[in-house]
Amino acid sequence: MIAPEAPRLGTRVDVAAVRKSYGSVRAIERVDLALSPASFTALLGPSGCGKSTLLALLAGLEHPDAGDIRLDDRSVQHLPAEDRPVGLVFQKPLLFPHLNVLDNVAFGLRMQRRPRRGARARARDLLEQVGLADLAPRRVGELSGGQEQRVALARALVLRPRLLLLDEPFSQLDPDLRARMRQLVRTLSAEAKLTTLFVTHDLAEAVDVADEIVLMLDGRVEGQGSPERFYQDPPTLEAARFFEVANEIAGHCERGMFHAPGLVAPLRVHQQGIEGPAVLVVRPESMRLGSIRDEPAGISSGASETDGLIVRAYPLGVRFAGTHLILEACTDDGLRVLAHLPPGTTVADQGSVQLRAAAESCTLFPSSSA
Repeated sequence: MIAPEAPRLGTRVDVAAVRKSYGSVRAIERVDLALSPASFTALLGPSGCGKSTLLALLAGLEHPDAGDIRLDDRSVQHLPAEDRPVGLVFQKPLLFPHLNVLDNVAFGLRMQRRPRRGARARARDLLEQVGLADLAPRRVGELSGGQEQRVALARALVLRPRLLLLDEPFSQLDPDLRARMRQLVRTLSAEAKLTTLFVTHDLAEAVDVADEIVLMLDGRVEGQGSPERFYQDPPTLEAARFFEVANEIAGHCERGMFHAPGLVAPLRVHQQGIEGPAVLVVRPESMRLGSIRDEPAGISSGASETDGLIVRAYPLGVRFAGTHLILEACTDDGLRVLAHLPPGTTVADQGSVQLRAAAESCTLFPSSSA
């Protein structure tokens, strides 16, 4: 094993007003984002939203029509891919079938004219890190899918990049292996202090692997922040929908209160400037089963803001979902409400139930954002 180099801090990435089209198709509408050195970020979005195009622009495989890409405050607009401190792992491993595992990993170093002995020693070191040291002499055709991806990861890391880009690298693996591979990438990225951008269309995968999420929709960045921020205070209604908020209530705002048929709820302080048509969203896990009292559904004029949303509804069904119960209910005005309740919760078969959500768990958007 060769002596390890002192770890280097990953690069800072700044993307400013980047656009990219292919003929008449606009793949990237306008993208602005910043990645801190040594951060681990998931680039999340549905297929066709521009994620892979953005990765290709960062890697130097494509060049933007407008805007600027900077690594550590240095523009790399016209820098070829081979001159960028970037490692890239694709959805398919793209290994060389005529080379064994060791020489696949050492290939990049050999292309840099590194001595064969030193290149192979560095490759063996990476294979040990990804748990494949004993497979070094094998042909790649003898490997499983997970082993192939680990070889591809080692090949990307062998050049000691400062920015690691992963384009849905584990999407073809089974769920258990995907989880183990995500943890491996996290560990190796942290040890090498890399800036890592992990592309995925899987919401659960993004939340599991990333410290921060960049959400892309229709060729633009819809929001950037921690997974907690997207769940608890989504930046837009579109982001709330992508994060599966489930409860979406149309109504209107007036004098610091949200009104919809059959309910009233106070607004949080930063939402009190919203007036007119609006949409209130609240996650099912934020709903709690309350006790039926004689007051109508909603909030009485003297209630405090912490009382939040109160909905009286009639249960339509309860089903077990492992970690929780899913209650579906309907109000007199036809509003469907979902609530996730603790296992063992008893819900009356007849009559109405009261569902509550604290004001801080409700997010409001002007209807124009829908």
